[in-house]
Amino acid sequence: MRNASWLGRRSPLAKLAALALITLALVATIDAVSAAVVAAASFVMLGLAGIRPLAFLGRIWPFAVGAVIAVWGTAIAGEESGRVLLDLGFTTVSSGSLLLGVALGLRAFAIVLPSVIILSTTDPTDLADSLAQQLKLPARFVLGALAAMRLMGLLAEHWSTLGHARRARGIGAKKGLLGESPAPCPKRSGCWSRRSGQPHAWPSPWNPGASAPGRAPGHDQRVWCLRMLSWCWQARE
Repeated sequence: MRNASWLGRRSPLAKLAALALITLALVATIDAVSAAVVAAASFVMLGLAGIRPLAFLGRIWPFAVGAVIAVWGTAIAGEESGRVLLDLGFTTVSSGSLLLGVALGLRAFAIVLPSVIILSTTDPTDLADSLAQQLKLPARFVLGALAAMRLMGLLAEHWSTLGHARRARGIGAKKGLLGESPAPCPKRSGCWSRRSGQPHAWPSPWNPGASAPGRAPGHDQRVWCLRMLSWCWQARE
């Protein structure tokens, strides 16, 4: 679905060019002030992009956590300069290393914010048309980029549909990125096992002695990866 906001109606190539300029400017310098200005401008642009602030915060919180981790890692591993703020024994946190960590973390976070906004307001088909008609890129590259973006969207939609179906059957009632707790089938004691193709008894108040079937090796890792992809693609909605 095409974004009907003011920013969504702009040329995809113009938005990509602006994003490239902003990214190059932030990468070329380690300046907390410049990064803070870009971050503030990104939040101001939410109205032009038609994105609700709370929805935007829900999409960028993993990057905010990563920025905080980058700040802490640089603060304890950076070169000591200035006054020592914290002595951990094996390392110290000085005012200089902390300021450097804040600048690096804020810069990384500021690079992500415009990217999320551009991704949210750019239709894959419009981008592919611009790449083919204006930049004259090879058809194989354009079709590959279009297919990748489309498949990412389909993956997120299918994962959401599977989640609704599982919760309707009473499986995986807890919704989250890292956690999933199998719930008993409502008002019945049997569920269909996907692995064996036979009905399987799940533990429930009506059948407390039953045990849930085991999961295939690597199930949790695959589920976590799919959830991460689905959460990242929420910027498209």
